[in-house]
Amino acid sequence: LEGPRSHDATGGGSSEAAFVQVLEGLTRAQDDADHAIELLVKGEPVDMHQVMISVEMTDIAFRLAVQLRNKLVRAYEEIMRMQV
Repeated sequence: LEGPRSHDATGGGSSEAAFVQVLEGLTRAQDDADHAIELLVKGEPVDMHQVMISVEMTDIAFRLAVQLRNKLVRAYEEIMRMQV
């Protein structure tokens, strides 16, 4: 899972692009974990450690997405408190 690293042409980061990238990483991690669990349940030969790693990576990706969302909400609230 890659962190938010996208930059626009001016060198600054794009919050929207970072959020999309985190969500895509979360989706990939969930798909990988789901597939690994499905194989395990079917009784197919799968490394139990890999299954646990996939589940943990999904948890980490989810926590990252929640933290990014929290930062975006705080930034929005701060902007809304500004007096014009």
